[in-house]
Amino acid sequence: MKLEYALSKEDFLDFHLYIGSKSKNFDRSILFNRWILGPILVILGLWNYYGGGTSYGAFFVGVGILLLLFYSRYLKWRYERHYQSHIRQHYVDRLDVQATVQITEEYLHMADDSSESKVLMQDMKALIELPQRFLLQLPGGQYLNIPKRVLSDVEATKAYILQLGIPYQNALDWKWL
Repeated sequence: MKLEYALSKEDFLDFHLYIGSKSKNFDRSILFNRWILGPILVILGLWNYYGGGTSYGAFFVGVGILLLLFYSRYLKWRYERHYQSHIRQHYVDRLDVQATVQITEEYLHMADDSSESKVLMQDMKALIELPQRFLLQLPGGQYLNIPKRVLSDVEATKAYILQLGIPYQNALDWKWL
């Protein structure tokens, strides 16, 4: 199977947001800042408010409620901005560059204008299916990003890769925050 395509900013952004959302730091940030720090600030604010420090109490209650209500929106905005900046700085030479990927029973062969690589199919870690793309996890923590828009038959491509014995992870329900 041979594929020829170019990755856009949106392809790189979607990939980074998915990988970032699966990190332990991301989960810890949501857990601590929204579900631990928010309620603690509300409790501290109420305690302070009823103890006589009305302005400090109201401030803590307000910040705690804002964290509870809007922290996930803020985190979404912050991570999107961070990854967009990262893509502008580090992927500018790889945007819209035509790449060729050939998948055979033995090898995954990838080539573009500046590089070429060949990986044994038996070394593949997983095929992850997202709503807009497939991610083929390579050895060493790298990924091959295959947008579904470049595939003529998505199900046939998926079946071909799976028949090579690569483990499948269904992430079709994944959505960025």
